[in-house]
Amino acid sequence: MSKDTIDIILVFVLLLTAAMVFIRIAVNGAADGFYNKDKKKAIEYTTEQKAGKKMKEQSSGKSINTK
Repeated sequence: MSKDTIDIILVFVLLLTAAMVFIRIAVNGAADGFYNKDKKKAIEYTTEQKAGKKMKEQSSGKSINTK
C-alpha cells in the first residue's frame, strides 16, 4: 500500500469514530453520562410530577404552583 492510501484510510477511520461519538451523545443526551442510575430515576420522577401538574393546570384553567 502506498502512503496516500494509508493516509486516506486513517482519515476515514478517524472521521467515522468522531461521527459515532457524536451520534451516541445525541441519542443518549449530552448530560446522560454525568448521572448515576438513582439520579436519573429521580430526575425522571420529578419531570413526570411537573408534567402531571402542568396537565392538571391546563385542563382546569387554574394556575398550580410547580415549585
